Amino acid sequence: MPKMQESRIDTLPEDGVVAHALGVLEEYLSRRGLKRSSQRSTVLQVFLSADDCITIQQLYDRVREDAPSISYTTVYRSLTLFTRCGLAIKKDYLDGRARFGHCFNQCSHHQVICTVCGHSVDFAAPETEWIERRIEKQLRYVTILHNLQIYGICENCQNDNERVESAMRDGRSSI
Repeated sequence: MPKMQESRIDTLPEDGVVAHALGVLEEYLSRRGLKRSSQRSTVLQVFLSADDCITIQQLYDRVREDAPSISYTTVYRSLTLFTRCGLAIKKDYLDGRARFGHCFNQCSHHQVICTVCGHSVDFAAPETEWIERRIEKQLRYVTILHNLQIYGICENCQNDNERVESAMRDGRSSI
């Protein structure tokens, strides 16, 4: 008997996280006189299931697996709303393609990105919190969150001299 493919909706985060995020979104929409939509809710649920930062196209492709009627424009506008209400953070990469990560229940984001292949890894760096506190004090700001992106060459690309030399010679980078 063929194994049924698991639906993206089946791998969503726990109900409490989704419910709380939907509440944040609904409150934001209501303050601006905007209506709640089932399509936006679907996009949010799929977005929250992402393990890493994703492009709009990647999110659109995932959303379409379970809701083929949702347009690219709806996904784009939804991500814009999620960013404005604090559920998502936009990360600009050197390749010009923005990626989005959910920052729900997170206060900061750290990432190392390979300039040759574009592979990225999220990491924790609790020591950055003291820098944030110092900046708050020195500049008299109340910080909300911070992002740290470090660019370098991953171990796989370091072991592939031809690939690194080609990227440097061509003056290109995949990110």
